[in-house]
Amino acid sequence: VPISLVARQPLLVAAHPALPVASLRELVEYTRAHPGTVNYSAATSTFMLAAESIKHRTGADMQHIPYSGGAPALNALVAGTVQVSVIAGTTAIPQAMAGKIRALAVTGSSRLSQLPDVPTFSEVGIVEDVPVWSALFAPAGTPRDVVDRLHAAIVRVFATPSVRSRFVANAETIVLSTPEELAAIVVRDAARMRELVKAVGLQLR
Repeated sequence: VPISLVARQPLLVAAHPALPVASLRELVEYTRAHPGTVNYSAATSTFMLAAESIKHRTGADMQHIPYSGGAPALNALVAGTVQVSVIAGTTAIPQAMAGKIRALAVTGSSRLSQLPDVPTFSEVGIVEDVPVWSALFAPAGTPRDVVDRLHAAIVRVFATPSVRSRFVANAETIVLSTPEELAAIVVRDAARMRELVKAVGLQLR
């Protein structure tokens, strides 16, 4: 049972500093000029689909190397085991700020305050089509009055400065919703992901 959307998280496309690219467009051009030589790490199917969407839209040539979590995927990029990663901003921002990886583009409607020089996907002409968000649900069959009380509590909690500051520090955008709005988002985004899976040549199970 949907209660409320909570926040949207940015994704970063990042490269190892040794890779001679300074932008997402340069990355695409480099991979096309050097087919079969660039690997990218991705922690889950969400990040893999984001990368495959970029490949589908731009013709980039990159091989997916799966990892079991964001930290291993990022560590592989920092170590140079892979040359590129599509990774959560919350995981990658500290390493990008330290210069250990080179952030090339970020999802979302605006640039990140922590990485003001990194353009958004829309700024570099790529459609962002893999939404990453967190939300709260209750067990099926939860009475509506309980859902409403939980929703009201969530609104109160996310109005507190200490909670909001934690999300801002992680570059997450708080986006609350009604239960009905969250239900509609689930239906819409599930349909979008099914279309993307087919577009990039994968099979639904």
